[in-house]
Amino acid sequence: MPFVLLGLLRPQPESKRHESKPEYRSQLPVAILAYAIAEMFAHRGEPNLPVEHLMRSDGVLAAPGSVFRLTEECLIAKLEEMIAWQPGRLELRENAGIHELYRLDDLAPLEILQHHYGGKQ
Repeated sequence: MPFVLLGLLRPQPESKRHESKPEYRSQLPVAILAYAIAEMFAHRGEPNLPVEHLMRSDGVLAAPGSVFRLTEECLIAKLEEMIAWQPGRLELRENAGIHELYRLDDLAPLEILQHHYGGKQ
């Protein structure tokens, strides 16, 4: 079950139930989050995404923060990790009190997965 492998669901002892709650998920590979964000950029066709839309759905697209059950602190840490992993491609900025993630260069979703799973450097 992929959700269990990513640590998004935890089986409850002596039960057929599972638990999923927002947590700091250090084990979530940054490439998986980067893929989801690259898909959002591709779908929206805009050079920036409000961090709020990455944390909570804007009513159109599912938010990676919600899908991966991240705390806001974890999302920001993962975004910073993602920026370091893909230097020169992304940047966090604050404009008028709104934090936004800017795409500075093309982010091809499949290229991100190939880089992660294929070990390309």
